[in-house]
Amino acid sequence: MPMNFILYSFRRYHQLSKEMVANNLRLSTEEYEELESGCSLVFPELAKKLSVLYNAPKYLFLIDQTKTSFQVFFNNNHFENSNAFVNNQHVDSFQ
Repeated sequence: MPMNFILYSFRRYHQLSKEMVANNLRLSTEEYEELESGCSLVFPELAKKLSVLYNAPKYLFLIDQTKTSFQVFFNNNHFENSNAFVNNQHVDSFQ
């Protein structure tokens, strides 16, 4: 499974350590590392906590990243009090 680019990008932009995010989400650092590395999936309850932490829409953390490409913009975004905007595009092929 590929790295969870969204979790990584939001964490790095907000200059948080993995330990800080894990504590905020009430996870162990190892559990958070599994999420960010793509070994574990983000479920709706956790997406809600991430949404509060980063002040971003919950659905961003639930996107299936195996069929999606991302562009992350960190200025002039659409999320109040968050400085990141993720533009996703589905890359399903017509085979």
